[in-house]
Amino acid sequence: MFPPIIFAVVHRHFWDMLTIISAVVLIVTLLSQGAISTTLAALTIALISIALSLGGFPRFIARVGIPLLSLLTASIALGGGSGGNIMKILSGFLTFIIIAAAIYLMFLPFRRR
Repeated sequence: MFPPIIFAVVHRHFWDMLTIISAVVLIVTLLSQGAISTTLAALTIALISIALSLGGFPRFIARVGIPLLSLLTASIALGGGSGGNIMKILSGFLTFIIIAAAIYLMFLPFRRR
């Protein structure tokens, strides 16, 4: 299958790779909609990759900022730009996030160590 070194690298940096994939999907979506330029897209992908490789506070900002930006972008796209609609969609997302977090916390004690 995969050589052990590839598995070790993927396992060690799994969450950073997921963050990069999420950022690329968000950036390509914004690029295809014409919201950002190609230069800005390339620069943003490079900065996110650098921030994740540096670790510490830059990694924290990238890991928190990308999901929040995705949430805001989805809310604006679904709300059609209307402030009232965006707030309704954000409150719906927040409700689902709270429910998912509650379910996660309820089943957390059953995880095997």
